[in-house]
Amino acid sequence: MIEIEGITKRYDATTVVDDVSMVIEPRTIAVIVGTSGSGKTTLLRMIN
Repeated sequence: MIEIEGITKRYDATTVVDDVSMVIEPRTIAVIVGTSGSGKTTLLRMIN
């Protein structure tokens, strides 16, 4: 299981991931969807 609660990432004064919480249960497929530059890759790197 992957569980994150209230994570935020900032670069200087710019918030790129803001207060994200989620639970991904074992043996499930999760999709992170967003526009270009919305922080998807940053979020995945934070989880890794």
